Amino acid sequence: FPLSRRAFTLATMAIPNVLLSPAPEQITPTAETISTLQAGVSDLYSAKPAESVAKLRKVLEDPAFGADNDPLGRGSIYRLLGDASSVLVKHAESYGYYSSAVDSLTGYEPSADDAVTVNSELSLSLIGKTRAAYGVGVPSPPSPPSSLAKDLERGIALSCTSDYEDDLLLCGGNKNPFLLWELGRARRDAASYSSAADAFKAGKEAFKRQGDNLRSYLCSCDEVLARMEADDGYKPPASAYEIVRDSPKEWKSRELAFFALARDGRLSEAEKAATFEPEQPSKGKEEEAKRGWTLDDDFDRIKSGRKEWEKIASEKLRENLPPKA
Repeated sequence: FPLSRRAFTLATMAIPNVLLSPAPEQITPTAETISTLQAGVSDLYSAKPAESVAKLRKVLEDPAFGADNDPLGRGSIYRLLGDASSVLVKHAESYGYYSSAVDSLTGYEPSADDAVTVNSELSLSLIGKTRAAYGVGVPSPPSPPSSLAKDLERGIALSCTSDYEDDLLLCGGNKNPFLLWELGRARRDAASYSSAADAFKAGKEAFKRQGDNLRSYLCSCDEVLARMEADDGYKPPASAYEIVRDSPKEWKSRELAFFALARDGRLSEAEKAATFEPEQPSKGKEEEAKRGWTLDDDFDRIKSGRKEWEKIASEKLRENLPPKA
């Protein structure tokens, strides 16, 4: 029978599935477990994540949510645990919970009735896993960037709910352009520079359609940076060498100008581009900066000064990029 583009693409994305024989009798959760689950979810959405974690972990002790009895329910609870741990800024724990959610949700063949829910939960789990990984450590997350990029590609594609889309990545990414930037970052970290540039370009266009000119600009800069890394012969646009004054764009324009000038061997100009008075984040911003490495996190780090710039300026530039004759 004919498949929609979405069904065909999802069927060929090589998500591992292991067929399990259905249990002769489905174990149902106790009334106490159901009450605990409801309370745990309520705590999560009532800004009480620590209480939520304790209750949700208790729910997993019920055999009804065992791996062989209800993998969808088990995976969903692990996903909620990942969400709660993210709010608590416990990225390592969050990464573990999201990973368990992915394992549970991909370890069986869902029924037709469950397929939509499984896709939604798996999408959220894969996206959460990659964000948690970058929260654990940059530039050394717990999974290789290439693996994180593939997880994010799947997560974004699964978030597309239209049955008639030729490009599931764009379908999912257009709803949430932040994910397109995160995909570009993961691809760039995996040294897949051309595909990273394509993701940044898609993010630039998606943000522009939403009227978000600042974030569209940030993506456009990262697109140029990725294209410079992809091709030594690439000629950056003239705007890459210009610092945008008296605008929030200034910090990002300095980063782009720094690398463009350094690439040309114009070291003194590059160092001037990287010399600026950092913006001191407020206490709230300092707390937010611990949440991971999203587009907004990246921009906040640039505004507060990039240690990478100092390292490159003091070591790599002078060693590997001789002044232009």
